[in-house]
Amino acid sequence: MELQVREVVAAFNSGKHADALRLCRNALDDNPNDAVLNHLLAAGSFAVQDFVTALDCAEESLKVRSGNPATLFLAGRAARALGRLDLAESYFAQLPAAFPDALAELARTFEQNSKRQQAAKAWQRAFEIDPSSREAAARLGRLLWEAGDFENARERLEFAVKADAPHSAWFDLGLARQDCDDLDGAVDAFKTALARKPDDPQAKFNLGSALQQLGDMEGAIGAYRDAYALSPATLGMIANVLSSGRNGLLFLDKAGLRSFLSR
Repeated sequence: MELQVREVVAAFNSGKHADALRLCRNALDDNPNDAVLNHLLAAGSFAVQDFVTALDCAEESLKVRSGNPATLFLAGRAARALGRLDLAESYFAQLPAAFPDALAELARTFEQNSKRQQAAKAWQRAFEIDPSSREAAARLGRLLWEAGDFENARERLEFAVKADAPHSAWFDLGLARQDCDDLDGAVDAFKTALARKPDDPQAKFNLGSALQQLGDMEGAIGAYRDAYALSPATLGMIANVLSSGRNGLLFLDKAGLRSFLSR
């Protein structure tokens, strides 16, 4: 059987997933309860996005090796891909914290399952274990911002963007800076976010909002016009901030605002 396992692994590592799956199934015909073979079939099935088979085989493997971290990790990812989020959480929660990406996967699953407080705790723990993790800092920063803890959110996000951070981290930093009354910093963050994703209407809108707060109405109107051009759904937000802001404009109706933004 060791030879069969080696053949499966060699085929899988060579990118011959169909061959690996065939070899694995053939070997399982003779050894249906073998933990290693079931794990390999689970991994191969996951690679070709057959998440049902991946989860079934991972669970079969766990019946024999209940605490195997690699299989728990695979079972969690397959369960999450199937939308079975509570089950995914249960598998990720069994992983030792030192297992690579264990806490990150648990945190991602909590977020997907709309469990924001638990996600924040998991990201905090992940950041404590690996203080260099930009993703943990960025996600924790976003969740702290959502909870109204703007100063700590800003601190985490400032760290997250020191490397080549994605658009989302810069956008979230802009929100945190804006809520901390660092308007110039917010403008810089939103502009950096837009340099990475120029077609984001929300970033355009928030850039306009920060510029309006700074008294730069020309720049704000330009940003609002860009936001509206990208997504007419921003009209309501633009109307609200223009009419309620310290530096704003008034329009008799939305038709007038539409015409103004479309110039």
